[in-house]
Order: sequence, then C-alpha cells, then structure tokens
Amino acid sequence: MRCVHCCKTMSTSPAPAANGGGGGGAAAARGSPGSPGSPGENRERRNSKISGMTLRKSLTKVQDGDVWAVYEKGRKLGSGKSGQCYEGVHRVTKQTFAVKVIRVRNLDQNMQARLVDEIEYMTEMDHPNIVKVFESFRSSRGDFSLVMELLSGGELYEHLLDSEEGRYEEPVAARLFEMMCKAVAYIHSKNICHRDLKLENFVFDETSEEAQIKLIDFGLSRRHGLGIKRMKTAVGTPYYVAPEVIERGQSYDQACDIWSLGVLL
Repeated sequence: MRCVHCCKTMSTSPAPAANGGGGGGAAAARGSPGSPGSPGENRERRNSKISGMTLRKSLTKVQDGDVWAVYEKGRKLGSGKSGQCYEGVHRVTKQTFAVKVIRVRNLDQNMQARLVDEIEYMTEMDHPNIVKVFESFRSSRGDFSLVMELLSGGELYEHLLDSEEGRYEEPVAARLFEMMCKAVAYIHSKNICHRDLKLENFVFDETSEEAQIKLIDFGLSRRHGLGIKRMKTAVGTPYYVAPEVIERGQSYDQACDIWSLGVLL
C-alpha cells in the first residue's frame, strides 16, 4: 500500500471500472511516455527554474520555518522518492493532519519545476472533493512541507479490489462518479487540467458508507486556456489516457480529463 499523501505511482495491475467494466493487460510504469525527464517534458519545461518570479508568485503563501515547531511529528505514513509523510498534530488545536515533507535537494530541475506548480495548484483548491492543503513551510535547508487533510479511508482502487465482484452497484457508482465529476469541473473552472485521473488518485476521507472521495496528486497538472498554449507532452497512465495525449505531434486541452472520467466509469 502506498501513502496517498506523498507517493506518486502508476498501477501495474488491471484497472477495475467503477461499474464493473475493466480491461486486461497491465499499465506500464511511469517513465514512458510521461517521465519527467522525457524529451517532450524537457521541451515543455525548457529553462524552468525553482527561482525568480515564478517561484515568488507560486510560493507567496509558503511560510519560512520548521513545520515541526508548529506541529508535533507523529507516526510515519509512508515515503516516496521525493520525501516522506507523517501524521502531524497541531501543538495548539491538537488537530491531526498529514504532513508531506519534500526534499528538494533530491529532485532534478524538471521535478523541482513540477513541485512549484503542484504547490501552487493545491493551495488554490477549496472543494469538498479535492484534498485540502492548509499550510506550507520552507525550511532553512530549502525543503518544503505541506500540511494536508488526513485521508484515512483508502484508495478507490483498493476498495474495488477488495469488493466481492470488483465493482459497485449502480447507485453507489453514481454517487462516487458524481463526486469525481464535481472535482474535475472545479479544477477546470480554475483553468487547471489534472492529466492523471485514475482510480488510485481518488481517496476516501474516512471509512463509513457516507465517506467522501477526494482527488489527489497534482504532480502532472498544467494550466490551460487564457492565452496559454495547448498541451503537447505525453503524460498520464496508459489505461486512462486520452488518445490525443499520446498521439505524436498532437496537441490537446482539458478534454483529456473527460476521456479519463469515462474510463473510470
């Protein structure tokens, strides 16, 4: 099991559909075509740096200081290539959060640029079906910490695998899909395209039958519209990615998320 707050992975097993569809085969590991160091991504990120005006604009809400001076470090929730995730208890309110600590020194230039974008996008979000970032900190060593809501219900993917038939009944699937659509409609209203919608990136906030699902992982997201050029980099998860995303020389827009929603259903 991965930590849903800090690890970015791609499914290596067949992806079940929410209403009982699904397909055979296996999804390829991220790296082709959507790895951060691929030629397409390098062209899209040419001359990107984690400094200057972009950094100042994106991180205006980041506080300088040690996150553990404000939160008491709890148990480790998981770890990934870029950092680790812990439970954090606010020293005053005693509320519990997930604290994602990102080691910038372990990231190459492209990944640093992605991190800047991800922090910017996530701090803008305020929707019941999108994971919430409450605070962010930058340490004296340059590492970043994101204080996020703690999601304890598990991935939608895991829930489907654990179900008796690998699917939901139609009323349940309809309720979940409505929440997915609301989350995607919201980010599109913010001119943000997620580009990696999949079962693993929807997580339940708790374990009851009335649990809400939350959209996570904005590491591959990009802004669109308002004079910004259409996207060209082939990224995402093969099972869910729209044809125009992986077609050589083809540009695409936020409609690629709509295709992925259809696959999820």
